[in-house]
Amino acid sequence: MKASAELMRILFCSKYPPIQGGESAKAYWLAEALAQKGHEVTVITNAFEVEPAYEIKLEQAGLDVLLKSRVKLRSTLQIGVPRFIPRTNPYCEKLLSICLEEHETRRFDLIFAWYLLPYGVAALTASCLTGVPYCVRHAGSDVTRLLAHPYLNRILLQVLTSASGVFTSGRIQGYLRELGCRRTFATPTVPAAEFSPIGESANLYDEFGVTADPGKCALFLGKLSRGKGAQQLFAAAELVQHSCILVAGAGEELTDYKAALSGHLSKSVMFIGAVPPWRVPSLMRAVRAVIVPEYNFGVAPHRSAIPLEAVLCGTPVLISDQIAGHYGDVSKLLRPVNVTDRRELARAIDDAVASPKLAVESCRDARRSVGVFEDHVAAIEQQLKSVLQ
Repeated sequence: MKASAELMRILFCSKYPPIQGGESAKAYWLAEALAQKGHEVTVITNAFEVEPAYEIKLEQAGLDVLLKSRVKLRSTLQIGVPRFIPRTNPYCEKLLSICLEEHETRRFDLIFAWYLLPYGVAALTASCLTGVPYCVRHAGSDVTRLLAHPYLNRILLQVLTSASGVFTSGRIQGYLRELGCRRTFATPTVPAAEFSPIGESANLYDEFGVTADPGKCALFLGKLSRGKGAQQLFAAAELVQHSCILVAGAGEELTDYKAALSGHLSKSVMFIGAVPPWRVPSLMRAVRAVIVPEYNFGVAPHRSAIPLEAVLCGTPVLISDQIAGHYGDVSKLLRPVNVTDRRELARAIDDAVASPKLAVESCRDARRSVGVFEDHVAAIEQQLKSVLQ
């Protein structure tokens, strides 16, 4: 591709829906936005092999959203996976094979890997075999848990230092440069334009089978794990008086939490499953509050996008006081709570459900603070083009 060319042929090798989680959602919004601008975007993923505990259950309409968009999506599948001793699923090799196959017909200008393992490793190998430059976007766990692992350190360090560009947060940009990364781009979290107080609200009954009064519903969104504060949330749920907590997520501990439900708790909590990214804005607008009880998450660079998204939708956010100050000017719109005190958290949930939504002007202030998504995409677009010059 010539540097002056307007449009790019981009291969995403990435986490993607129906994998649940924030990074998967961010990859989805960016890929869609770049495709909307006319770039040819192909996503190679292993999303349709995700374990049930981390899978977004998609109806046909949801599959249509993925398969009929401007983004071409290809996923590895479990059918016909060769077996090895020791047994393993060769994710990286399958992703790499599809990357090479797609490149034969499309001749990509750039590979964009989202997560170091297995996508970054596949991108590094594909780049070596095709000569196509690659960039990589890491998550917090990549540069803490994975990069520090003695069996993974060398290859993941190679993924980072061989990349033509590393997309990171400003907080660890210096650290990556010290590791030897050639070029780094600090990219803030900027939710998509769909996160706005203006727009349709989900019909909780028709879309999610929620029988509770929508005017009394609070929302927990994300994986059910200790780091996400699920334990604190369910402890408080026993004490809520006037609220119904909708749980939009899954996780390995989901069965245990469901089994523990009885009596009052079974009436105060409803599990609606992991929700695809494109349905989150309307769901946030439909509820009275969003709860982010994250506590001792264990990854220092991590910062959930959920509080930003909810505020932009005009929905009050109850947030662990451990992380409430991590959101710049938006922090003043959040409601910190000590999530380890279940009585305090329960009262805060009831109070938030009974309180009014955020004013539209507050949402506009928040959007000015976090940035305009179209500008964010344009900046990434220019950064991607710069590595091709």
